[in-house]
Amino acid sequence: MRSSAPEWDVARFSPGARRWLAGLSVALFLVVLLVAVPELWRWLDRAPLLGAVSTAVPAEGDTSFGRLYTAAYVSSLAPALAAVGAYLLWTVRCGPATRIPTLLLVSIGVLGVVQLAFVTAGWGEPTTGNALGESLDRAGISLWGHDVIERGWYIGYAALAAGFGSAVVASTRAARPHAWFAVLLIPATVLPWLLLSGGHLPWP
Repeated sequence: MRSSAPEWDVARFSPGARRWLAGLSVALFLVVLLVAVPELWRWLDRAPLLGAVSTAVPAEGDTSFGRLYTAAYVSSLAPALAAVGAYLLWTVRCGPATRIPTLLLVSIGVLGVVQLAFVTAGWGEPTTGNALGESLDRAGISLWGHDVIERGWYIGYAALAAGFGSAVVASTRAARPHAWFAVLLIPATVLPWLLLSGGHLPWP
């Protein structure tokens, strides 16, 4: 999907402001990676709405695993979906050739940093074979919630890759590439969740 340089216009920030933004981005990245993500995993594991699998073993036919898997999946790519959604809504309202407002630009940047931290959380040490699983262990995730959260989080990465592919395909369209991207984003988001659930959804 094509985006013009005047649309983003990072030169609006002075060199000093760019240094401050870079420093704040690093700080935000570390806080999200080291504090927010483990807390999010623990909340997913213990939330009553999602079955509280850390304290109760789901019974036969219970949909707790499906809710937990879906919540982990959506959480893993929520920052990217929010950033893309905000950008697409802005293009519908103002047109893609217009300069992006500073507040929207900074918000998209913040969401991008958060998404990068979410991806890094599952990357772990290159030398380990099960990086996300070990991170979940360190966060104190229960035996029942461990595999479900791990799968949902990893499938979110597949959706991110599919979304990037959708943007590439949309960029080849001469007319209305943003509309194409919005349409292609729907199957790119839904199909990985549905097809790669590994039996965690309450239907085959």
